[in-house]
Amino acid sequence: NQPKQELSRHDFGWTLGGPILRDRLHFFGSQEWNRERLGTVRQAFVPTAAERAGDFSGARVPGCSSPVPLDPLTGAPFPGNRIPADRLSPGGLLFLQLYALPNTTPAGGSCSNWVEALPTPLDYRQENIRLDYTVTNASRVMVRYTQDSWSNNAPNKFGNLWGDDPFPAVDSNWDQPGRSFMAQLNQTLGSSAVNSLSFSYSANKIEVTRGGTDPDLNSRINA
Repeated sequence: NQPKQELSRHDFGWTLGGPILRDRLHFFGSQEWNRERLGTVRQAFVPTAAERAGDFSGARVPGCSSPVPLDPLTGAPFPGNRIPADRLSPGGLLFLQLYALPNTTPAGGSCSNWVEALPTPLDYRQENIRLDYTVTNASRVMVRYTQDSWSNNAPNKFGNLWGDDPFPAVDSNWDQPGRSFMAQLNQTLGSSAVNSLSFSYSANKIEVTRGGTDPDLNSRINA
């Protein structure tokens, strides 16, 4: 039995608007924050602690366990299905640290011996400001600026983005800030037409940095 998925969500913010110059210039501003903590269930069939040390003599899981390793020098299984310590690859031992340790027994036709609800942080923020200016009874100008930020630090919500694996040792921190600007001129032409001229600009970028419980593990594997 594993703990239930975490779930908490908090939304808060404010709005403020009103006149700066009566009947001429008005403003509106707002800000919103969202803080969410979401348990993301991940599961896999992972090597046991004994198998990490080269000992494959334990019970096999039918339909799940890989074949016992063979000695590349003889083509036969290692004696007792145990790889001698001096034959273990240092790089392979580091690579194994990417995997979580088993925390459950596969059941119901499943191969998963690791199941965990990893708490994922999702943070969102947005700010808006708008100005409306009445130049004349026939001409009005509107200017609006919006910026926002969405971040999802490791363990990220999706677990398999851009090469990530489901395990928490090495994961990605995601940050996606955005900006938007718009200016608009509206002019009434007579009693039956309106001319509108708009300019807008928007930008969004994705920043991904290394995260996880052991973010330097990749560098040690590739050293």
